Amino acid sequence: MAEVIQTKIRGVSHHQKACGLVVDGQPLVLKRDPDNVYDSNAISVRTRHGELLGHVSAKLAADLAIFMDNGGDVTAVVTETTGGTRDKPTLGVNIKLVAHRNPNKPGIFADSDHNPPKQRIFADSGPFDSDHEETSPWRLLKTAMWTTLIGGLFLAMLFSCT
Repeated sequence: MAEVIQTKIRGVSHHQKACGLVVDGQPLVLKRDPDNVYDSNAISVRTRHGELLGHVSAKLAADLAIFMDNGGDVTAVVTETTGGTRDKPTLGVNIKLVAHRNPNKPGIFADSDHNPPKQRIFADSGPFDSDHEETSPWRLLKTAMWTTLIGGLFLAMLFSCT
């Protein structure tokens, strides 16, 4: 089953020209940036033409980087542009991320025609805060990624509980 995450692009204030060109429903490209001087887990968000819009939040990138580095595929699409008004001149871009399983790599999320993706919407303060419930969907995501790293031994148990 795919995981769906609603979030916003960070750092858009530095890329306002590019952000002004995106439209709702537009597919975007996520690119790992392990050589980033600020964060080795960095994941940039770009248009299909390569224009930088910003980055995925550091908290989200910490988990998604492991997933992507181990063959997981994450797609992104613009869900909404915000701002651009006199009261709020800085443009913002909200996106939907979908983590898909690589069928050749055990332990990464299954994407099934029979099981639609589960919707996951998180506040900016995050799904990674320690005060989240033990049943948080991020617990499942993190567990699946770590399972991939140790050989995918517990994948069947993890998804049979959902």
